[in-house]
Amino acid sequence: MKLTKKLEAEVLKVYHSYWNAYLKGDIKTLASYFDHAITVFGTAKGEVFTNKKAAEKFYKATAHQMSGKAEMRKRKITLKLVGTAVLIYEQFDLYVLTQKEWMFYGHVRMTSMVEQKDGSWKVVLQHASFPDNRTDEGDQIATEKIKAENLQLRDAVKRRTIELENKNRELEIEASLERVRAVAMGMKKADDMLNICRTISQQLAKLGVKEIRNVQTAIFYQTRGTYMNYEYYAKHDKTFITEVGFKNHKLQLAFANKMMKGPNEEVLENLKGKKLQDWYTYQKTTNQFADKYILKAHSLNYYWYSLGPVALGTSTYYPLTKEETDLFKRFLKVFELAYRRYLDIEKAEAQTREAQIEAALERVRSRSMAMHDSSEIGKVIVSVYSELTKLDAHLDRCFFMIVNSENLGINWWMAGEEGLLD
Repeated sequence: MKLTKKLEAEVLKVYHSYWNAYLKGDIKTLASYFDHAITVFGTAKGEVFTNKKAAEKFYKATAHQMSGKAEMRKRKITLKLVGTAVLIYEQFDLYVLTQKEWMFYGHVRMTSMVEQKDGSWKVVLQHASFPDNRTDEGDQIATEKIKAENLQLRDAVKRRTIELENKNRELEIEASLERVRAVAMGMKKADDMLNICRTISQQLAKLGVKEIRNVQTAIFYQTRGTYMNYEYYAKHDKTFITEVGFKNHKLQLAFANKMMKGPNEEVLENLKGKKLQDWYTYQKTTNQFADKYILKAHSLNYYWYSLGPVALGTSTYYPLTKEETDLFKRFLKVFELAYRRYLDIEKAEAQTREAQIEAALERVRSRSMAMHDSSEIGKVIVSVYSELTKLDAHLDRCFFMIVNSENLGINWWMAGEEGLLD
């Protein structure tokens, strides 16, 4: 047996599912991966077991201590083939949730061994440990550093350093959110939604999110079967406003239906290989921007989050980590402010437009009421042409036509850019 890429992917899928179940407190799923003769040496004092029944009992009793309260960050995983088994080495930082704040708990070393039993992968060995913080590089035992106060001081300094790093990171994130908030408050026209997309993209990049393809919004019009797309493409440094029909492709239809269900819906899509090529070919037949960079990318990944009739999304050339997706979600509340501003502007523009139309009608009405004889009807048609063009109607000519039923003659009064035409 060789440790091929296919085998690695298969083992890692099982391994990640195993730990996801552990962190969620899903003991039934977790235990399904246990071999009957599993050996466990954990970090807790009583966390030593040599069979599935004992391990399952312990984790079931302590599940409430971990579920939603622990995260594995900065994970580094290595696989090695040992006979018919696969040995998995991992190092990660363990964070715990205390009083609504994630705190660094310690650096963990994890060794797991999985082996195929009856056609499925089972965990046969699991060993976890915390490195001895008392030792320096090249030491095994800290014989010269046995005083408790020194140990406590080193631990305190390390924890404090990580706390400060986390707080500085939080300040950076808040500053980025504030920049987007300022752009939202400065919106003066609906098209300024593009500035929101550009600013979110730029702030994500400053916060270390790489391989951003675009940031976009989708404002849905269910009766028309379309959504208005405002988007900014980072590599191209281009913005687009496009009305997209969502009924012509199953991918877009599924996306739109999920988003229009209401707030808190999300769509995560990963396209690779032929699916990605087909998607690019389809986009070239539409009014959407066909991004040539995706043809050489690792993958195309969509992350969409709904706020009701509008959704905020991003796409990337490489999948985001959980920390990066959580970061993007934090921009949702700020985007919600921008969308409310967008609706206010849209309403104000509609009211202004209606007022302009009413004023134009009143001027034509006044011109009509000022007529003293039929020959002045020409002045009325000139007024009609003038008011329509002021309202952005693209006209070549505008005319009145009166048919004389007695002699079947027709009288014309025509106006254009030149005024009244004979």
